[in-house]
Amino acid sequence: MRPSACLIIFASSVLAGPVHQRFHKRYDLDHNSVPDWCHTNGDIVSCLLSESSSSYSWTTFIASTSTQAVSTPAPTSVSVTTSAVPIAKIAAATSSSSSASSYPTGTLPDPKTWNSVNGTKWHVSTVGPIYSSTVPSMGWDNGRTSVLSNKPFWIFGDVLSLTGLQNGLSTGPAFYGTPDDILRVDMGSHTNVGNILLAPPAASDPVPQDPYPFWGLSTSNVVEVSPGVGVGFVWEIWRNTSGVGPDRGLGMYRATLSSELPVGNRTGGLVAGPDALPVGIMTVMNAEGYVYTYTNKDGSGIVVGRAAVADAFEADAYEFLTLKGAWVKGIPSYADAKSNYGLMGEGDGGVVTISYGQGSIMWSNYFKQYILFTGSYGSQMMFYASATPYGPFDGPYNIESIMGYGVNVHPFWSPDGSHQTLYVSSGWNNVINMYKLDFDF
Repeated sequence: MRPSACLIIFASSVLAGPVHQRFHKRYDLDHNSVPDWCHTNGDIVSCLLSESSSSYSWTTFIASTSTQAVSTPAPTSVSVTTSAVPIAKIAAATSSSSSASSYPTGTLPDPKTWNSVNGTKWHVSTVGPIYSSTVPSMGWDNGRTSVLSNKPFWIFGDVLSLTGLQNGLSTGPAFYGTPDDILRVDMGSHTNVGNILLAPPAASDPVPQDPYPFWGLSTSNVVEVSPGVGVGFVWEIWRNTSGVGPDRGLGMYRATLSSELPVGNRTGGLVAGPDALPVGIMTVMNAEGYVYTYTNKDGSGIVVGRAAVADAFEADAYEFLTLKGAWVKGIPSYADAKSNYGLMGEGDGGVVTISYGQGSIMWSNYFKQYILFTGSYGSQMMFYASATPYGPFDGPYNIESIMGYGVNVHPFWSPDGSHQTLYVSSGWNNVINMYKLDFDF
């Protein structure tokens, strides 16, 4: 075993166990936009740094004298400003104009207090529905955004016109976002979506057969694992026109950008069969040297998996957290995962997250925690908070009672990358509405 592998295993064991409570995330010494795990003993600070995607080392310094001691999590890769522009016209820059140390911060209260300060310490407002640059009547299902090379793009489920099939039907397209207008989906010159798919089936995948003659593709978001290259997952089904059909299995894809559209190339055939856990279909995130994957159970509970960023395209590299707190290699069956796997805390009386359909997770520069956005199908938009990507999570923090599903946060458009303001979307009846969430803690 490589020495670096031993260190990774040691670090993972430490941070996944009770001892992680003695660590904190005040610093981002390797400037990878993810706060490092650090331990403080008086003025002496020791931090675990990522030298590469698969190599880690400890660094130690004296906080009172080191300039590193004032470092905080690095800013996101974009900065935006809302001055002198309408709410939907948020002007994005290509790099942050704010230093990490100048970010405003706030302390997230407990969920009960959160509810009591609605309208004073936080506020949610409706921005409006997203829209197509080419087809005014376009309808969308399950829309979320990803970013490669500082360029945002939307990934959808079903897309078709609200007035019929005259503009085609796609079960998994992707289009670019508009940096200065969060609501505008840039469809380029396209007015028919019939032949547009982000991650088409592999040539080796069996072709759909009657009575299920169509592909159904549930596509995850994308996380960047090297400059301009991202990884994503797809759950493949055969379906009829109503969306019903048998599961086929799990695939993976490599995402890049072309001049007209984002491109997803499957890494090969299906990596797991129809009984497997649909890895990452809820959401995926790049954090702390890993690609983290999240999958809903059946409303109550979430299964989390991860692989080192260097192994992001290797299906066999992913490990999944059991309810007993152990990381186990290999994609489990969905039935096994729902019974024996879950976020930290789910198996010992902690918070059990509620999540239907898509969700999204991010590191909050404002709250200095991971924020997991989810939804209770058709009734509630909410989030949970944790110091780690795998829990335990506190919550739920209810945001709004709405008719909708597919609750997704869009941090690219957060003004100055501070995350004091976030934009969150949810869809219903092929219309995706955007909401603005402001914090003042």
